[in-house]
Order: sequence, then structure tokens, then C-alpha cells
Amino acid sequence: MKVAVCDDDCYVLAILEKFFGKYKNRQEESISRRYFINENELLFYLEEKQDLDIILLAVNTPRIDGFTIAEKIRRKDKRVKIIFLASLIHCAVEGYKYNAIDFLMKPLKYSKFEESLNRAVEQIYEEDSNYFLEKVDSEIYKIYFSDIIFIETYNRNTMIHTSKKDILSYKTLKKHEEVLDSRFFRCHIAYLINLDKINEIKTRDILLENNYSVPYSKHRKNQLMSEITLYYGEKL
Repeated sequence: MKVAVCDDDCYVLAILEKFFGKYKNRQEESISRRYFINENELLFYLEEKQDLDIILLAVNTPRIDGFTIAEKIRRKDKRVKIIFLASLIHCAVEGYKYNAIDFLMKPLKYSKFEESLNRAVEQIYEEDSNYFLEKVDSEIYKIYFSDIIFIETYNRNTMIHTSKKDILSYKTLKKHEEVLDSRFFRCHIAYLINLDKINEIKTRDILLENNYSVPYSKHRKNQLMSEITLYYGEKL
């Protein structure tokens, strides 16, 4: 498990380091952590790596605007778990716009820290169960269902478009359909989309996350709308 903490208060960082040590002993969960004292360092790291599972992010400190950072993070990574660190309770309402796991109020208490971290870890393990391995020549990719935006035919192969990168696959769309779950729909003979990634349905195409646009077959529109209604109905 890889965790980042971004806070400009060294005392808070020291407290959290003790909390992580205690958490490891109590939960037997191995956690690799990185500490950042300003937002630029964190954002630079995310541009280079994008391998974090959890981010503890301060809000409304002299050098860190946590909500602005969270917005930038969410543009690139929908999966990473965010826990905000705050001194003022009214910040909590705004924070949940960024799909935050929780708010830790300062002064920090271990019991609340453990509860929030457990919630994040449980979600990660639940999501991690939905993935497949894709072997492409000498490379092997671990692809999470939640990261896939859509898959399309590409020459005689397929291209998997994820939130982080595009991955060539030698499998057919039909083979991908057999592996993936009910959140995926074949909207066109050449496209398989993730219903979670739909932003808008237009007359002839579907707008997806990351500014992608894919066509859909007219004869599949009714089924598309039915699948969306069924899928989101189950989530409500």
C-alpha cells in the first residue's frame, strides 16, 4: 500500500508517522509512505509516478490549497483515495465533492485515523479484486476494471484506453466482454465502453471521461439506455 501525506506542518507529519507505525503493528498492513510539505512537490510526483493508493491532504494551510490539489488529482486519477486533514469543520462539506473517503480533524486522534484508513484500505481491496492481467510481448499489465474508459478495435487487435495510458491488446472485443462485468456495454461493433465513464450521450456519439468521444449504433441505442438505467439503478 502506497500513501502520500501533504501538509506544511512538520508537527502534523511527525504525529502521522507515529500513527502509521502504530497502524502497521495493529493491522499488520505494510504501508509505504511519502511526505510532502507543499503542493508542487506532490503534483510533480503524481505526474511522474501515479502509483499512490491513498493521499492524506491538508486544506486551508498557508502553503497548501487542498481542494485545488484534489481537483487536479481527480482529473488524472479517479481511483486514488483522498482523506482530507482540516482544522475547520465547515471544510468537510466542500471536500466531499472530490469523492473524499473522510475528513480528519486537527488535532489528530489515532482512533479516527485508524477508522478512516481502514475504510480506504477496504475500498482498495474491494476494487483490486476486479482486474485482469494483459500480456503484450514482454510486458505484463495489471488493468483494473475501474480504470478502463473504453476498448476499441485497432487494426486486427484492440486498444484498451485507461485513465492512465493506452494499452495494445491482442484479444478481440468479444474476449474482453467475457472477462469484464456488467458496467461494460458493447455500444458499437468496434467499441466497448465503461458505463461509469459516460459524461453525456449525444445524437450520434457518447462523450466519455478524458475528452473521448465514441460512436454508438442506432439499433443499440434502446439497449444502451436500458443498460444505463439498470446499472445506475442498482447503484442507487
